[in-house]
Amino acid sequence: MKQRILSHLRKTPRKTHTFKTLARHLDAQRGASLHELKKALAALEEEARITKESGRYGCIEAFGFARGTLDVKRKGFAFLIPESGEGKDLYIPRGRIKDALHKDLVLAKITRRRGYMLDEAEVVKVLKRHRETFVATVRKKNGKLVLVPDERALQEDFVLADDDRKHLDEDDKVLARIVRYNTFKRHEATVVRRLGKKGDKGLDIESKILEHGIEPAFPEAVLEEARTCHPPQDDSLAQRRDLRDTLTLTIDGEDAKDFDDALSAEAAEEGRLVIGVHIADVSHYVERGTALDEEAKRRGTSIYLPDRVIPMLPGVLSEEICSLNEGVDRLTMSCVMTIDEAGRIVDVDLFESVIRSHKRLTYEALSAETALDDMRDVRLKSVLERLKEAAARLRRARFKNGSLDLETPDGDERTVSLTLDEHPENPGDGFIGVEFLTRE
Repeated sequence: MKQRILSHLRKTPRKTHTFKTLARHLDAQRGASLHELKKALAALEEEARITKESGRYGCIEAFGFARGTLDVKRKGFAFLIPESGEGKDLYIPRGRIKDALHKDLVLAKITRRRGYMLDEAEVVKVLKRHRETFVATVRKKNGKLVLVPDERALQEDFVLADDDRKHLDEDDKVLARIVRYNTFKRHEATVVRRLGKKGDKGLDIESKILEHGIEPAFPEAVLEEARTCHPPQDDSLAQRRDLRDTLTLTIDGEDAKDFDDALSAEAAEEGRLVIGVHIADVSHYVERGTALDEEAKRRGTSIYLPDRVIPMLPGVLSEEICSLNEGVDRLTMSCVMTIDEAGRIVDVDLFESVIRSHKRLTYEALSAETALDDMRDVRLKSVLERLKEAAARLRRARFKNGSLDLETPDGDERTVSLTLDEHPENPGDGFIGVEFLTRE
C-alpha cells in the first residue's frame, strides 16, 4: 500500500489530495483496505516521505520540503544533497542545521527561493544519523577537558561526560560515542575506549579506520561459520572440470597476502591462443543469507592500508581456503577464451573448476626487461610469452576500434610504493621512503 500511495502522489508531485480522494483513487474505501490505507499514510508521514497539512496529503515537495544528506562545511553552513539524486542542492545557512551533523539524512524546509542560485532551507528533522561514534583528541579549553573531533566536518568540540574526565589527560586519542545531540549548545559524548597518545606509532592509521566506521574484528558468528569451511574434498570435485594438470600461475604484488585469480595460456590451431582466467570460487563456501554472506555484504570489499589489510572475509577463507596458493588444490570459476590473431575473442567457455597453481609470480619480478630471457622453467616461460602475446593482440584490436591512449604528464603509468619504518625516531613519522614504480 505504501508504494501504491507514493506512486500515485508522484504522478502529480506538486498537487495535494484529501483522504477521500486518495481512498477513491486507490480503491480503498471500506473495510480492511481502508484501515491499511490509514496505517500506510501514518507510516509515510513518520518516515517523512509525505506530508499532511490542513487535511490534505502530498509529496513533501508539494509543501516545500526536501529529503537529503547534509554536507557540512568548515564555516558552519551546509548543503543538502537530494536523496533522489535529482534536482539542485539546497543551501542551509550557519545556525539553521538544528542538531544535525555531517552526512546525516535530514528533512529540510525551503525558506527562500533564489532563482538561478541555490534555494535556501533549514533543517526541521533528522531522519537518520550517519554516525554514533567518532575519533577525537582530548584538549583542555577554559580549564575543562573537551573532545576535539578528528573529522573537521564535525566542526565543534564535544562536551565530555564528567566520569570520563577522571581517567583522561590532554592529548589522549579516544574513540567516543555521542550520547546527546543539542541544538543550542555543544553535543555531548562519552569515551568508548582510549586509543593511545597523539603521535603514537600506528595510531594515525587506526584512527582513520575507526573514523570511517570500519571494524577490523569479525563477529563470533562469522568466525564460527568460517571454521566449518574446509579445503576441497573429493565430493566437492565431482561436478567440476579438473584443471590441476594445466599450468596455472598467479601474478600479484610482493606484499600480497591473498591470491584470488590465476591465469593459464595454451596455443591452438590457426595461430589462436586459449587464455584461461580462474577466479577463486568464494560462493562455494559463502552461501546466501549466512552470517558470512551478511558480513561480507556489509564490508563490501577488502581494505588495503600501508601497514595492514582488513579483509572482507575471515583469514581462514581469504588467505587460505579461497586463496589460490601455490601447489594446493583450490575451487575456482573459470573463463576460458579463444583469441584469434586479430585480437578477436572467438569463443568463451564458463565453468566450475579445480586448479593447482604452479607458480606465484610478482609484478616486481616480471617488470625487469630480461625477466623472460632469464627464466629457466620452459613451460612457465611459454605460458608467460603467450599471455604477453594475447595482451598485445587485445591492445592492437582495442586501438583499431578507436580506443584512446591516455598518458600521464610524464608519459608513463606510475604507482606509489610506501616504505614504513618499524622504529621511527619521530613517533609521528612512520614513512622513510617513497618510490615511484613505472609499469610498462
